[in-house]
Parts: sequence; structure tokens; C-alpha cells
Amino acid sequence: MLEIIKDKLRNNKLRLEHSLGVAEECVRLAKHYNLDNKKAETMGLLHDIAKGLPFDEQERLMIEAGYDTSISHKIWHAYVGEYICRTELKITDEEILNGIKYHTTCHPDLTPLMKVLMIADMTENRVRDEEMGHKLREMSLNGLNETIAYKLNWMIKRDFELHPDTVRAYNKYKGYVKEE
Repeated sequence: MLEIIKDKLRNNKLRLEHSLGVAEECVRLAKHYNLDNKKAETMGLLHDIAKGLPFDEQERLMIEAGYDTSISHKIWHAYVGEYICRTELKITDEEILNGIKYHTTCHPDLTPLMKVLMIADMTENRVRDEEMGHKLREMSLNGLNETIAYKLNWMIKRDFELHPDTVRAYNKYKGYVKEE
């Protein structure tokens, strides 16, 4: 899997470093929560496999896969990544595929491994060095639901262009938000 991702991201060293960092962070969290380390690593490595594709190529693949192109183009890579993993890489594990698909938007029905990927995407420290990432990294060992809730609350407060799945997930997890 590592060779595939290195090949797919060979023209973007920063994206490759990010994906390697996310994979490491996924494994760290999977070990902490006694989850499948190999699946966690695979999800981390592949989560941004489509991010570097030109938008016209992403749009073509969104249409080919039957996805709605009216959603923000900023999250197309997650949907296209799922499609590439399913069709080109022949991955059949729905947890891996859905983890990749929902790592940007969230979803109300995330499994623990899918939560790990969503958190790791913001907490890896090879490329990212953001205050929010540090906060989530600190929180991540004390509860996945609480960490997801905090991230969603942060997104809502910043009035990001929200996908309907993000709103549905927020409504599910908002009870876990601890006021500071």
C-alpha cells in the first residue's frame, strides 16, 4: 500500500508527508483504542489519494461515480478518493472506503476507526502545526466522541460551508462538547 501511495503522490511531497503522518497518527490512536492497526494505517495512507488531482478530473470522477457535484469542490477529493480506492485499488472493506469518503465531512454513523481517521487528519504533526491540531491531539486519548464533537463544534462556530452530513453528525455528537 505504501508503494501505491508513494506513486500516486510522487509529485506532491507535502501531501505524501501529510498522508504518512496521518497513517502514523491513525496507528497511534488505533493502538490506544485497541482497534485494527493495519486498517487504520491503510485509511491514513489513502485518505488524500485524490487530493492532488486537477478539479476537472475530480469532477469527471464525481460524475462517473454518481456523486453530487453541487457539494463544495473542497471535499470532492474525499469522495473521489473513495471511488479510486474501490475501482482502481479494488478495496472492498466498507469501513476503509467510508472512512476515506467521510474524513472531511464527518457522518453521524462513523465507526471508531473512521473517527480515528477524521481526528488524525488534523492531528498529524509531520506537516500540520496548528493550534486546533494540538488541542485535538491532546483530547484524542480521552475519547473519540468528545474529540469529534469538539472538531464539529469548531467547524460550526467558524461558519464553514457545511455538508448535510456534517450537520447531521454535529446534531448527533453535540452532547459531547465540553464548554471551556
